[in-house]
Amino acid sequence: MSILDPSKPVESTMSVEDIRSLIKELEDVYNALLREKLERTEENMKLIGEIYTLIMRLKKTLKAKADQE
Repeated sequence: MSILDPSKPVESTMSVEDIRSLIKELEDVYNALLREKLERTEENMKLIGEIYTLIMRLKKTLKAKADQE
């Protein structure tokens, strides 16, 4: 199965270490965006919210994969 299989979320084909690495990178971006003193536009807040949602989804996937092992 290809990593780009549209029938499954991309994280379902990733290794545990790849997911951990991606979570770390997203958390770094998320925290940097929260620290920025730029104006909080609706678009910026939406992006921050989407990154947070993705982090939580990846953490849930990581937990499920760890429970399977």
